[in-house]
Amino acid sequence: MALEEAIAAGGLQPGRGPWRKVAAGICDRVLLAPAAGSGATRVAAVLGERADTWVAQGRPAALRAWREAARVGLHGFDAVTIEASEAVASIAPMRWLLERCREGVPLTQALYLPPALVQEAADRFGWWPFDGRPRSEVDVHQLGVLRDTATRLHLVGRRSRRLSTTRRGALLADDPTALFREVAATLACENDYLAMLSELVAHRLLAGPAVGQALERDIGPVIAAQGWRAGREPVTAEQAGSSVHRALYHWRLFGLLAETRSRWEDGKQVELAVTTLTSAGRAAAFTFLRARATAPGRRSSIGLG
Repeated sequence: MALEEAIAAGGLQPGRGPWRKVAAGICDRVLLAPAAGSGATRVAAVLGERADTWVAQGRPAALRAWREAARVGLHGFDAVTIEASEAVASIAPMRWLLERCREGVPLTQALYLPPALVQEAADRFGWWPFDGRPRSEVDVHQLGVLRDTATRLHLVGRRSRRLSTTRRGALLADDPTALFREVAATLACENDYLAMLSELVAHRLLAGPAVGQALERDIGPVIAAQGWRAGREPVTAEQAGSSVHRALYHWRLFGLLAETRSRWEDGKQVELAVTTLTSAGRAAAFTFLRARATAPGRRSSIGLG
């Protein structure tokens, strides 16, 4: 209505001058104005309604309880900050990829990164704890996750056999904190199933350390109860639990997890493995959940596709 009124008054002339900037300013003024009958802004009312819907749609009860707990602290998520040094350390692999691709990188015949770059990444980030050297991108799963994430966020793009950093990617590479938030908001969101697994990882680890098989044990039944399917068969709690590692790849890649392995002595397990969030991991979990809670539109269908 405000845009139409501005057009009628002659203050907004689509197609002429800086009309997009004028239109954006009008939208900002309307959305940041108090909503009728409330001291909150219109945009806060919209985001609040989305968050309420997010909670209401949570099923089974375990997920709804986690979302309700997150909803209580949702306004505080805006105040969550991350130290610049932590953002730089966390997002280092992504910045490395964006920097290497600024001038364009020729890909192999199979459209993989060249072996020299694969070996550089493996050495720099400790992704190859084996003898010898990795020969291809497929040997280092972290690179596949990294490249898929960069492509999904439109940070890199491919033309023929050349991978290049986009204008958006170049801008974010120069702003580590903004890049961290962009990546954190959609961790492991390659598809709906992985996105749900990632949300459950965030909820569970914000609730406290996961000892032993706690992640699989707590997340598996939630996924199974939601009715996800792999082809024609429903996903069982055991299958869902075992697939949690697919989401963890993303959290681990950006240094968001502190993990200790189980310890054995004389063939007996004397200490269980423990997984917790790092400081950057907590910031990422809050960022991720807020993005999930306030995102527009939700699909109700469930399935792996």
